[in-house]
Amino acid sequence: MSRKKHKVDFYWDEERGMCRCTLTDNGVKYNGFAFCHPTDMDMKSQKTGEEIAYNRALISALKAKKKELKLELRGLLGYYYAIQHNPQFNPKSYEAKMLYRQIRMRQDDIESVDEGIGGLELYIKSYIKEKDKFYESIRQMRQKNEQIKND
Repeated sequence: MSRKKHKVDFYWDEERGMCRCTLTDNGVKYNGFAFCHPTDMDMKSQKTGEEIAYNRALISALKAKKKELKLELRGLLGYYYAIQHNPQFNPKSYEAKMLYRQIRMRQDDIESVDEGIGGLELYIKSYIKEKDKFYESIRQMRQKNEQIKND
């Protein structure tokens, strides 16, 4: 994601319990979707859908960034492999050191993006797990209230 503010648009389909988040960054659009599980339709929530869809759109953007970084790394490594066997190549020259530094930066950036993706995926899983617990407790309370009403 660029440092500039990105644009976020949500679409909520109440009937299907589906939310789409479109994240636009420098003219490139990334989509994230959230679908309410059929057994949870009684608890469907636009805010929950937006939270999940937004994080999935962020994952999509990060995966695109990772692909871009891998292409840059491949180009830098290709250049390095092409020149390293040249008899005039000096591994201690300024240019070689800058090339090594750029390669390392791309590798570090890819690793950071991977961590970001992993963190978002874990967040979504725990968010859904906590929502499931919450929904189950509400259902149990509703069931108890119904039993009290019927008695």
